[in-house]
Amino acid sequence: MAVGFWNFTGAGVFGFLINMPIVSYFEAGTNLTPNHGHAAMMGVFGMLGVALMVFVLRETVQDSRWARLEKYVRCGFWGLNIGLAMMILFSLFPSGVLQVRDERAIWRWLNGDKPLPPEFQTLCQQIVAAAQAVGPIPDHASARKGTHTTANNSTTRNNEPESG
Repeated sequence: MAVGFWNFTGAGVFGFLINMPIVSYFEAGTNLTPNHGHAAMMGVFGMLGVALMVFVLRETVQDSRWARLEKYVRCGFWGLNIGLAMMILFSLFPSGVLQVRDERAIWRWLNGDKPLPPEFQTLCQQIVAAAQAVGPIPDHASARKGTHTTANNSTTRNNEPESG
């Protein structure tokens, strides 16, 4: 029963969610991917593994001892399922949704369409400064216009030889 639930939730609901083109464009690298992965893999294969262990335990333990062990098996089953549901619903999914929202804001800022919220401006400026210390970063706004900035900060049109 748990395998069917997690297969539907992890692979069906969250798998469908991250494969929609508009979501997939912005969600790459966010917690929506591990949300889908944990729900589908742990929910299906983890629960199948637990079921196999319980099956073997039931076959190897005498009936008199099984009566004492069954309450621990039930507690473990519900603990695993409730814990997985809490991890997905209270941690990975909300943080993934917030990351998608923030990633859209960062892309709008990089393209010059909209100012970035103040809490992210400083962070993005530090990231850009650190990346520029390593090497040149292409200007996204000029890339749309067909120009790019070279290593010596001269602007050229695409497919034209660099001057200077």
